[in-house]
Amino acid sequence: MIIRYPENNTFEKTNYVNLEKKYLYKLQYPEEIIKNNDSYQNENKINRNLNKILFNRKNLKYIEKYLQERNKFSNNKNISLMEKDEFEILSDYDRRELEPEWEWIKNISFVYIITESKYKIINELKYSLRSIEAFLPWFFGTIFIIVQRMRFNLSWINKNNHHIKIIDPKDIVSNEYYGNFTREIIEMYLDKIPSISERFILLNQDHYFKHFIHPIFFFNKDFFPKYNYDYEFDQKINTNSNISFLKTYELIREIFGKNYVNNNRKLVYSPIPLYRDLFKPVRELYFAKILKSNNQNFTFLPLYLLSTYNIYGTAQIYYPNYVAGFGKIRDIPPPILNQKRTISYYGFDITSEFILKNSILVDDLFPDIKKKLEELEKSNVLLFCIKLNDNLDKYDLNLINNFIQKLFNNKSIFEI
Repeated sequence: MIIRYPENNTFEKTNYVNLEKKYLYKLQYPEEIIKNNDSYQNENKINRNLNKILFNRKNLKYIEKYLQERNKFSNNKNISLMEKDEFEILSDYDRRELEPEWEWIKNISFVYIITESKYKIINELKYSLRSIEAFLPWFFGTIFIIVQRMRFNLSWINKNNHHIKIIDPKDIVSNEYYGNFTREIIEMYLDKIPSISERFILLNQDHYFKHFIHPIFFFNKDFFPKYNYDYEFDQKINTNSNISFLKTYELIREIFGKNYVNNNRKLVYSPIPLYRDLFKPVRELYFAKILKSNNQNFTFLPLYLLSTYNIYGTAQIYYPNYVAGFGKIRDIPPPILNQKRTISYYGFDITSEFILKNSILVDDLFPDIKKKLEELEKSNVLLFCIKLNDNLDKYDLNLINNFIQKLFNNKSIFEI
């Protein structure tokens, strides 16, 4: 659009115009830049096309930088009416009854996948469950706890409470993975949990709700899942420590097209709402590739495969008869969905940056733990996660444990 309409008009601010001009030449004259290459005239057609592809990729980087700089102009802008309305609902909600259109969510399922923590001084799951009971007064559904290794101590759970069920991975994961119950494999088979709801929410054992939570925290007004994607571009991603992340996006691009999926955005460490009936199509779409390509150096990330399938493929009125995309997806037969489903349109939403920053806090608290805990106690965030790490000694862990105990000191109905 910058190239097509390069002339500014009187309605535009000078700083926006100057920024466009800064990037206009880089975007507008890739052919001239190529021709300045001494070897250009001697190149064959294939190499010329390859050069054009490379310059197009450079253009995408320029556009990312342009958008980053442009967004800095609007950091202090007023929030939109939609954001304002959503924020008011989130910040003002208390124990009052939900609106009639939200009645369905009372029976939604929550899912935890429990891995044994080396920081045993803190029983994260116990306090996470207490926070659900304390701050989600509308919730009457089932909490499914998948125990990755059955030696994990859950003797404190009240197994007579029909709202909580312990799940062994072997009861849901395909037989071909028996004995290899990694978190990623388990995540790919969550739809196999008996009686799980059509929409459900995956939590981590170190997620703690801090204030009353309206369901619009998880789903928008049309009841579409709200994915909490970070608003940073991917230049900061370290290739060595994020190989699973990068390989997963390579696979997504291979299926949906490299120009269709044009950035690598990370999910924020927070609860993620999911559609039960998209799991089987995603397995059918990706698993042959995963089994063929997977090795011990990296593992594909199912939550990205699921959320991007929703974002790029299903959120249109012709799904499942047609799956959107421009890559290999065009040669793959359309999926066959659960005939008993009640959801006809698999839409999605992405939490705005303003709402995200004012409702979710993920922090390792290091190095000034005491000060940060005091700030967290006064904070109005709706959900927080304290990331434990090897820099914490027993004193630090005791500080964190005492803080969480103080916040959630009442035993929940999920405990004996």
